[in-house]
Amino acid sequence: LWGDATLAIRSAAVIGRVLVVASDVSNGREVLPDELAFQFGLLVIACNALANSALPKIKASLAPPLLTSQDRHAFRALFRPAGITWNQFKELNLCAMDWVTLEKGQIITSDEIEGLDGNDAVFWLYQGDVEIHSNDKLLHDISRLGKSQKDSHAAGLGLLGEMRLAKLLDGQNSSKKTKNKTTGEKKDESSRRMTAIVGESGATLLRMNTTKIEKLLKHDQELTNSVNRLVFKGMQDKLNALLLKP
Repeated sequence: LWGDATLAIRSAAVIGRVLVVASDVSNGREVLPDELAFQFGLLVIACNALANSALPKIKASLAPPLLTSQDRHAFRALFRPAGITWNQFKELNLCAMDWVTLEKGQIITSDEIEGLDGNDAVFWLYQGDVEIHSNDKLLHDISRLGKSQKDSHAAGLGLLGEMRLAKLLDGQNSSKKTKNKTTGEKKDESSRRMTAIVGESGATLLRMNTTKIEKLLKHDQELTNSVNRLVFKGMQDKLNALLLKP
């Protein structure tokens, strides 16, 4: 009835469990101890699921309405065009986002270096410049001047490491067969290695922790759909840039 409204569905599940127990008690029927324990266990599970969905939204609604100017610009340039609402952005911001400033030559993300901190996160370039290399060849040179709207139409071009989000979203429906297939394709990974390196002027980036985002997405299907659109937009902007590249 409510589609992807997980919060509404889980609220209805809790109410339904309470009504089941209440109907037995109000009718004067003797409730056996094993039946009571079973119903109570189901009620606890339903309440826990509801809490996991509701707490991030409650925290976001109680948070100050005005975030930093950097946060507001990131929302307008990247998240709102992808269909993410202000409340959804605040949920992500409170649980999984922070700002980092990197110096010239620092590696942001890399498919070649295992254990790199950036490989557990997705980044968005707010200010500065970043070079994207594929197999040691320069693929993109992305520059952004903070609040400048010069490249706002291609904000997804500054999204770095979005494949981690794509794999995270795909992993929710993956099977062992998919995992085995991925293992068998390790030999071909060298043909698509990507590395993002900070350019001459340094860079200020929005960092999004994929592990924390995954916890949010497990309990919010609507947010999962919104993040899916965000990943698609980033890939679409990069594809358009490649097609228009002379």
